[in-house]
Amino acid sequence: MIGLFPVKSGDAALDPRLNVAQLSFPGLAASAPLVAQTEFSAAPQPLTVRAPDVSEGTLLGADDVTAAELEGRELAAENSSIEVEDAETQSARRVAMYQNYVVQEGDTLTSIASDFGLDTDYIVWNNADIENPNRLSPGVQVIVPYVPGIVHAVEFDETLTDIARRYDADTTDILNFEANSLSDPNELQADKLIFVPYGRIVPIAAPSIRPGANAAPPPITSGEWQWPANVAGTLTSRFGPGHWLGIDIAMPVGNEIVASRSGVVTFAGGDPWVSYGYYIKIDHGDGWETTYAHLREIPEGMSNGVFVNRGDFIAFSGNSGNSTGPHLHFETRWHNEPLDPLEQLQ
Repeated sequence: MIGLFPVKSGDAALDPRLNVAQLSFPGLAASAPLVAQTEFSAAPQPLTVRAPDVSEGTLLGADDVTAAELEGRELAAENSSIEVEDAETQSARRVAMYQNYVVQEGDTLTSIASDFGLDTDYIVWNNADIENPNRLSPGVQVIVPYVPGIVHAVEFDETLTDIARRYDADTTDILNFEANSLSDPNELQADKLIFVPYGRIVPIAAPSIRPGANAAPPPITSGEWQWPANVAGTLTSRFGPGHWLGIDIAMPVGNEIVASRSGVVTFAGGDPWVSYGYYIKIDHGDGWETTYAHLREIPEGMSNGVFVNRGDFIAFSGNSGNSTGPHLHFETRWHNEPLDPLEQLQ
């Protein structure tokens, strides 16, 4: 999995909002007139009759209000000319790095890329779990970035420099991309999705510890790996040319998923609507890594850096992401090369 979570807004003229960046709520309170009643008076309050407001020939309404209330309304009108951005809107902007596009009948990789003004590579790079991008099934949701770039799932101990180097990108561009909500490289949070503007997939130099390309993985010790669920399930997709990332094990939602081998969680998150949905990755050392995808949710406490023993509960099976039914997608990789999980589980 390489890299890897639309809100309608009202008409600005009809739905004025307060821009928190321009005027904080404490500032708003400080700007309001303070009225302190020091004594009671029986004198009648003068009544001001306000003429009806008219806009483009339409009667908006008329009120009998006091002078103090009129002053308050005028102040409110002034404040309402400044946009307000609530928490929901801010959250939407943070994730507005891509859209979840539903594949339509007749869609192709080329047509989708053309419709959104992107190079086809950016569709492929952001949807690596789609094993045959030239055969897209209607109804499947794919990640389509708003601008050229790559959605990346931040892993354990990753730095902004690591990510920029991986995608041949600039750290400043990542920091300045508004949807990332980053102002400091040290604010980078694991288990989150960030956008790498103009990033691209480039060959990664093999680490010094990686064996030659033709070398075989080390022999499996009996009992070193175990089935990644508390039920056998049904093997619906085997590892092979048409399904080269891993295996699919059909099972009802809610079955316990367990760590197939001891290791450290390097990612626990995702987007429930596309790709792997909610998923967890575990680094087992010696170049081995496993991925557990289409989970129901990420349990509390399951996050980057957590150590798990073989057989420990990590999540419940689900149907999130690009899933045609409740199942677990399970991968084993050796130095990032997908291998047949059944070879490890034998």
